[in-house]
Amino acid sequence: SKELDEVAALHRKHGLRFTPQAGDLFFRHYEKGSEAQRQSLERLYREVEKYRGDPVVAGWSTIEEMAMDYVELFEAPLRKVEEIDPGQTLPQIFNRLTVLWDVAQKYPMTVAYRDFYPYFGWHKAGPVGAEACANALDVEMRLLGAMLPRGASAWAMPQSIEMQAEEEGAMRMIYRRPSGAELKLQAWISLGAGCRGVTYFHYASDLGDAPEFTGLRMPDGSSSPAWIELGTLARRLVPRGSVIAGWEQSYLPLQTDRYQLRAYLFRNRHDPEVNYVVAFNRDATQRTQGRVRLPFTGVQVTDLLDGGRVRARSGRGHTTIRVDYPAGDGTIYRLVGAI
Repeated sequence: SKELDEVAALHRKHGLRFTPQAGDLFFRHYEKGSEAQRQSLERLYREVEKYRGDPVVAGWSTIEEMAMDYVELFEAPLRKVEEIDPGQTLPQIFNRLTVLWDVAQKYPMTVAYRDFYPYFGWHKAGPVGAEACANALDVEMRLLGAMLPRGASAWAMPQSIEMQAEEEGAMRMIYRRPSGAELKLQAWISLGAGCRGVTYFHYASDLGDAPEFTGLRMPDGSSSPAWIELGTLARRLVPRGSVIAGWEQSYLPLQTDRYQLRAYLFRNRHDPEVNYVVAFNRDATQRTQGRVRLPFTGVQVTDLLDGGRVRARSGRGHTTIRVDYPAGDGTIYRLVGAI
C-alpha cells in the first residue's frame, strides 16, 4: 500500500527497521472463514512478496491479541510467509498467556510480544499499589520467557497510556498514567526478566476535554512528557540492542544490600569470558544507592550504556560494586574475565 511504502521510506532514511502492523492485513479483524478474511491474507502475501529480502522489514505483525479459536488459522499465513520470504517471521502480540502457550506448542515461534499494562486506576480492574504493579509485570514477563521455545525472543509491550474505557455501561480497562520513572522501570523489569526488547504503543491522544485515551502524542501531534522520557531511555538502550539480543539469562539474581536494588546476571552466547548484569532501582519514587555483589573475582566492570570503568572491590570469591540510580532507572554492566 502507499501508506506502507511511505513508512518504509522513513525507516530507511533513518537507518531503522520496522514490523508492519497494517489494519487491512490483519486477518483477525475479519469474520472467521469469511471472504474478507481470505482477501486480507492475499493482501498480506502480496506485500510480503513486494518486500521480500528487504532488510527494512523485521517481520509481519498480523496477529494481535488473538482469541483461542483463531489459533488454528495461524498456520497457513505462517507457512506461506516462510515460503515467500524464507527466514522472515510473523511476530505475535499476545494479551493472554493461555493463547501464547497453545501457539508455542503447535507452531514455530521466533518472536513473541506480551501486551501487559500493570498500572491500573481501579482496584477491581487490577493492581494499583506501586509494589503490586511492579510484581505483576515481573511475573508476566518471566512467564512469557518460560513459555517460549529455546532460542525464541520475548519482547515486552508495557504501558505508556492512560485509559478510561467503557463498554456496555460497565467500566473496564481503567489505567492510570504511569509516571516518567514508572515508564523507565517497566523496561528495566522486562530486561531483567529476560526480554530481548521493549516496545511501547505510539498512539495519539483522543481529542476533547475528557479524553478516553491519553497516548504518547498529544492531539496536536506534539510530544507528550512520556514520549520525551522514553526518548531519553531509547537513546541509551537502542545502540546496545545487538548485545541485549545476543545474551542468555543465567536466571541468577545477584545479591544487593537494598531491597529496591535489583540485579540479574546474563551470559554471552558466543564468549564465555564476557557476562552482563542488568541492574536497576525498583523504587519509582526516589533515588537509591547501594552495592551489588558479583559472583566473580578479578573481573573488569564497565558501564555498557554510559561508558567508563566501574570501580570494583574484590573479596573472597566475589566482587562488589557501588551503584547509584535515579528513581526507576538503571544500567547494564559488562563483565570481562568472569568465569
